[in-house]
Formats: sequence, structure tokens, C-alpha cells
Amino acid sequence: MPEEESSMFWADQYAEQVIARIDNKKKAAVCRSGQSPSGPKHIGNICDNVRSYMVTRALNEKGQKAMHVQTHDDRDPIRKIPPKVADLDGNWKELSEKEIKALEKYRGFAYTDAPDPFGCCKSWGEHFSKLFENGCKLIGLKTEYWSHTAMYKRGDFDPYIHKALENIEKSREVIMRFQQTKDPTYIPFDAVCENCGKIIGKAVDFDVGAQTVDYVCETKSLAGEYEIKGCGHRGTTDFHGGKLPWRFEWPADWGIAHAELEPVGKEHAEGSWPSGEAIAREVYGIEPVIPLFNEFFLVNGAKMATRQGNAYIAHDIMKILEPEPFKYFYTKKPTKQRDFSVIEIFRLDDDFINSEDAYFGGSEDASERRAYETCMEPVPKAKPENVRYGVCANTIQVTNGNVDRAIEILKKTGHVKKDEERARRKLALAWTWVKNYAPEQYKFVVQEKMPSVKSIPGVREILNMAAGKIEAGADGEELQNFIYNTSKDKGVPLKEVFATAYQLILGKERGPRLGPFLASLDPDFAANRLRMLK
Repeated sequence: MPEEESSMFWADQYAEQVIARIDNKKKAAVCRSGQSPSGPKHIGNICDNVRSYMVTRALNEKGQKAMHVQTHDDRDPIRKIPPKVADLDGNWKELSEKEIKALEKYRGFAYTDAPDPFGCCKSWGEHFSKLFENGCKLIGLKTEYWSHTAMYKRGDFDPYIHKALENIEKSREVIMRFQQTKDPTYIPFDAVCENCGKIIGKAVDFDVGAQTVDYVCETKSLAGEYEIKGCGHRGTTDFHGGKLPWRFEWPADWGIAHAELEPVGKEHAEGSWPSGEAIAREVYGIEPVIPLFNEFFLVNGAKMATRQGNAYIAHDIMKILEPEPFKYFYTKKPTKQRDFSVIEIFRLDDDFINSEDAYFGGSEDASERRAYETCMEPVPKAKPENVRYGVCANTIQVTNGNVDRAIEILKKTGHVKKDEERARRKLALAWTWVKNYAPEQYKFVVQEKMPSVKSIPGVREILNMAAGKIEAGADGEELQNFIYNTSKDKGVPLKEVFATAYQLILGKERGPRLGPFLASLDPDFAANRLRMLK
């Protein structure tokens, strides 16, 4: 049943499709994903990995043995050198012009044949593959990782190279349906030039029996955008001395892994996916994987791009958010576009906590319950103590980053009762967010000295009454509703009440949502400050 027409959680839907397809619970079902280690992979790239893993979990929970395999497409040629890179801990570094120039000569080399810009790994490919793996571990994904370079060297791709060349007329006919740039002389193999080292050698002849390919190192355009100059060398290599072009390599991956399912991004849905289906069936004689189509998602309301400063990697997000709400974002329907807001990261946390509240509140929404369970390993038996992100962000600003003082406030306000360790972690995450990502309207400094404040008649009475509510232990929502309703009943403009309260405490007319903010402060301080209005 199509995802949009079913109330079943989408990962369970796909798991059911996989089970029906293999009809053998003794066989391990493989869910696959793959990425090219071109540099730090942003949270849009990691989407395939997370969602493929979620289906794997759903399969295991249904009693179907399953595993998730992620390939590092590290045999691909380098197209460009990114201006910013990250070390294995996710710390970003801006490459100097000198460093970029030194690395430019490796454009066209396989990622595993180019040096690591940090010098800590054997190659560019190994470094950024490890960075990706480290990010996935921070999130809590259990994945088996395969390297294309190792797979080519072992001969894993040999049967598929053999089939593509043995059935050359069919290979050409199929690819020419989808790519007008290909002609009747096309041979699907890219050789590593033994002279210059670039993996752009154009195949001009082959011998299937001898498993050799003749090539010429010609200038090549990668992705129709990046021109890589060839050296003109002519040579011969075996099947291990090159690679299949990506449109042939992708379906070969399905066959090698015996994969049943793979996420497919929107950018591949209309072009690469149909050609992959055709090559799998007509050239390789295998069934394509079940495609899990993913819609793009935005970050801070825009498409992800390094130049826009919103191409975050998993390490960036794990410095400001817990893994569970991060994974929860990916539980949303894959076919619907969503916005991942780093500048309002507390909204992601609120979504997750609302889901947690519903789960332990006995929600009958089966899909929502499964979404929550998918984020938790293991699923807790009782509702965990979880302070909302907004409260943490407000409280840590009140103490100017002092976690010990913030914990004291959260205990006093009743937000922390047992799980102090988790609250400490979340306060530290929130403080990192405040310092690095929070927009000005969410930043504040509590004024130690009483600011000079003027207000209109009626405001003083309302704030005095609010002070009494604070002393009586009212929570944030109670305070918010009390101030709103009292102002309305007394005919005092709410805008004036809010502005005056913010001025008394922050020295400016705007701030966080007033009720929860007042509740996050030391009660004695908040009540006394509200009563100081002349």
C-alpha cells in the first residue's frame, strides 16, 4: 500500500514489502545505502543511511534477520576540492589557497589515491569515510561499512563488469535510452591511467576472456561540470584497474550485497533510478532493490550549501542536540519536504518530547508510537525525565553558562528530580547552541542591577500578581495563561505587560516566551524583580 494511504509507520510498510519479497526468514535481508566520501557529508546525505537503518530495525523487530550495509563510493574520481573540511572529530577547517592549490592536482584521482588533507589517514577517501562513520556512531546507528576500492581489488565487481562487456550491445542500448551523451561505441568502464594516476581513462576496446580493457587517457567532464584533463596515455588494464561508471556500478552494488531495499533521493528518482532498474534487469539479470524515495529537506528554510553556511554534518548537530530528537526528525514521512531548523533547534526537541508524552500517555496512534520506538534503543519502560530544550536554553543563559547553578535552578523549579546527569548534558548542548547558532531574539543577559523602567497604569498590578503566582510554584504555561487572561480582563495591553517584564529582567523589550522564561528563573529573584516596578 502506498505510504500516503496507510496509517502504518512507513518503515514498517517497507519492512513488510521486503519480507514479502524474500519470503525466507532464515535469509538475512540487506538494506543498503551509499555515499561518495567527497568531503564532510551533510545531514541531507546522512538521510539515506538513517532511513535504511530504520527499515533494518523494523525488519529485525518483525522477526526477520536483517542487516544494514553502507558503501563508501571511494573509487569515484575527485571532482573539486571543498573550501572547508572537517577532522575526524567534526571540527571544521578552512583550507588556505596554498592548501587548495596543492590538492588540486589530485582532481580526477580516486578518493583512495589522493592524500588526506589532515594527514591522519592513508587517503582522502579513508578520512572522509571515517568521518561519516564517526557521525553515524554518534547518532547510534549500527551499520556495516564496505569500501568500493577494496571491493574492486577483491574482484567483487568482476562478474558485473564481465556481464556489462559481454552484453555490450545491450549495455549500450540501455544507457543510450537515458543518456544522450553516450554513443554506439561506448564501453562502460573507466580505467586508472598508469601514467598520470587519474581514473578517467576512456575504454576503447576490451577482451572479456582475458578480462582486460584498452583505454586512452582523455580529458573528461565529470557530472557535466568539472573538466579533468587527460594526459593522452594509451594502455591496457585488468578489471581491477578501473571501475564501472556510476549508472552501472549502482545496480551492481545491489547484486553484490544481495540488497532488498535502498533509499533513493529525489535527485535520482527521475533519471538515475529508471536507468538503474533497466541495467539491473536487462544487463545483469537481477531484480532492482525496493526504492525508498526521499524528498529533499531544507535547513533553516534553504537548500543546503556550504556557501550558505547551512551544510551541517552529524557532529555539528550532536554538539547541540541529543541523538533521539535528531533521529526523530527522520521518522517523518520521507515523501514530504520538511525544514530542519538549526536556528530554532528547540522545536525539534519539542516535537520529540511531545511524541514521548503521547507515547507514555497511551496514544492510540500506532504510526506515531512506532516513530518514537524507532528512535529509542532500547525503548524505555517508563517515561524518562526530560527537560525541554527551551527551558535549558533559558536557564543556562540566566547563569551565563554555569551548569552547576543552572542545575540548582532546575531543581528548585521542579524540572529536575532524578536525572541530573541528563539535564547537565542538555544544558551544555543548549549553551553551545546559544553561543553559536541562536538568533538575537533568543539571546539575553539577565540584568544584575534593576534597569530604569517606565510603564502605563495597570501593568504594575498585573506583574505583582504574577510575582505571587511565581512564589506559589506556578509553571511556565500557568504563568503565560495567567498574564494573558489577567491583562485581557483588566483591559491592559498585553504588549505593554510583556515589554515591561522583559525590561525589568533583561533590559530590553523582547525576549523568550514570557511564562516559561519566568518559570526558568530563580523564583525569589523573578518575584522580587517584578515587584520592583515603580
